[in-house]
Amino acid sequence: MTEYWKSIPKKFCDACKCWFQDNKASIDFHERGTRHKQNMEQKIRDVSLALHAAAGTLIKRLIDRLNVEWNAVTLSCPFFRLIDELNWDRTTDFKQRILHQFELAIFFVLQFFTS
Repeated sequence: MTEYWKSIPKKFCDACKCWFQDNKASIDFHERGTRHKQNMEQKIRDVSLALHAAAGTLIKRLIDRLNVEWNAVTLSCPFFRLIDELNWDRTTDFKQRILHQFELAIFFVLQFFTS
């Protein structure tokens, strides 16, 4: 009986953009390598920066939305309109508390995704 040629299975590393044999020894050797570790750190750093940038735009959108909602409330209610015209500190406290809650929510989302 003749022997037939069988291909050795290969595995591709997305971080390093390279191929290596798909066996336990080769995978362990590759993942312990300095180049792979540096590439993984860079990839994590890039994802973290992108996530922080997305969170920053989300916070800006939430602040804009909060201002729109606050303007709608102040126009519809004479009491809030009076408070807003007097620049009473409670309105800014109210806005600050809501903004703080949004910031906490974004902080916890970032902690979840970056850990």
